[in-house]
Amino acid sequence: MSERLPRLLLLDGDAAAQRAVAADLRRVGFAVTEMHEWRAAIEAVRSTDVPCDLIVIDPRFPDIGATGLIRALSREGRVPGPSIVILSSLDRPDEVVRMLQAGADAFVGKPVLLESLRDVVFGLLREREAAPRRLMRAARSPHRGEARNPGARRSFPRVLRRLGI
Repeated sequence: MSERLPRLLLLDGDAAAQRAVAADLRRVGFAVTEMHEWRAAIEAVRSTDVPCDLIVIDPRFPDIGATGLIRALSREGRVPGPSIVILSSLDRPDEVVRMLQAGADAFVGKPVLLESLRDVVFGLLREREAAPRRLMRAARSPHRGEARNPGARRSFPRVLRRLGI
């Protein structure tokens, strides 16, 4: 039996940039669904018509704010919901922090270095796979109250350090 490819939903209003990122992610072994419209993406995640392990988005759409889009995508998914990676040319640290607080798991700046995006995506997927094992170990531990929080290794602190905040 073959192993299932990790599934990504890629949402970007810039079709050329989206094609380049999608081609790279497919080349390294991901099943990528491309979407250009945020309403369709939210509906697809809500209905699970497009099952995904991870969502990569450029949240700059004129009729919805970045944090609103992130909150909608993170709430509409299954439990546990898909991880969300922001891929954007935003350069304001306060806006990046707001997106991470809204529910994004990582931020990668544009112009994107595809290797950096791959590293973030692989890291989040490894973390996602390891979470159930950490929970099982914590449940068996005689010191359950002292078990590490499985979500503590988020990208948020690393982003803040990189931004000098």
